[in-house]
Amino acid sequence: MGSGIYFLFLQPINWILVSIFAVISFISGLIFAFFMQQKKYLERYEIFYELNEKGYFQTAIDHKAGQREETSILFDSVWEVIIGNSIKESSSNKKLYYAGKLMVFKYKDNQYYMREFFNEEEFYDWAARFQDKGLPLFQTDDDLRPALLERQKYHTDFNQLKGEPWNGEEFPQKIGRKIYKNPFHPWEPDEKKPEVSLRKKTRKWEIRIGILLLAYAFILGLTVLPWQPVADDNTFWEMGLLFVIGVYGINILLPIITVFWRAYTKWFLPFIYFAVLFAGHSIPVWIIWIFADIPPLGIFIIATEIIILLFGWIPGYILLKVGKGIFMFIRKLTIKENNQML
Repeated sequence: MGSGIYFLFLQPINWILVSIFAVISFISGLIFAFFMQQKKYLERYEIFYELNEKGYFQTAIDHKAGQREETSILFDSVWEVIIGNSIKESSSNKKLYYAGKLMVFKYKDNQYYMREFFNEEEFYDWAARFQDKGLPLFQTDDDLRPALLERQKYHTDFNQLKGEPWNGEEFPQKIGRKIYKNPFHPWEPDEKKPEVSLRKKTRKWEIRIGILLLAYAFILGLTVLPWQPVADDNTFWEMGLLFVIGVYGINILLPIITVFWRAYTKWFLPFIYFAVLFAGHSIPVWIIWIFADIPPLGIFIIATEIIILLFGWIPGYILLKVGKGIFMFIRKLTIKENNQML
């Protein structure tokens, strides 16, 4: 055990520090690049819209590409407008909601446009404009926001949405007010074509990387670890640059780049991968030890996995989750959902 502690904290201290610095620098670079990409995205695109006597007109500008996309929806092409509830959960209090409306107007051949409202004056201005043009207005008591948010998971067709005729009178539920219970039933289309959920995608990547780590560890256990030069007193490996990159670098960065940043990754995943690495390194080394004269490597292997876990995976996982949380918080402050074009 003493040789293991010596291995961990004394002999390879330079390589440990270099590895820690490299991992932290790499993760910090990823987070910085992620922030800059999102900042450029927000600065890159601008959307202008106008609701006038002829219809709805939108201009989307991509400053980087120098492209300008015009969208025109004339009142003459709109054949139905349906208004439903949109109950938004508070980001700071899970028991608090904001009451809003989602307007779906259908036009041309099975096309539709949606806009979410959390400002009462703005909503009734839009509704009055449609009513003045003699467009058929309908309303539903269903909560449309869950279906709206699930568009990334399902191919939701809002043309299936139906409602009862609405005469333009004010709704009893004030738009934009805070409520402490969602009284409305979520709307679901007749058919939902599911896509692979983010949770399932994360599980698949966790399994893929676990298998890859096991296979790579098994290969290292056969070809590298048993034959790595050791000191005369068998207390530590003589580690070169290729050994550090191959054993520490690849094993540390592989889950960080491919898995740890994903949604729904569990906090104990690094410990599962720790067990995977230990099994992948130990089994082939033990088999070779039976048939060949090699130094006992049990403590060395455990120490190697501890270094990867404590100085690579755990700080990497924490930094990525904290960085992502900070970004999401900033994004919620800078983007107002009630002004987004949906």
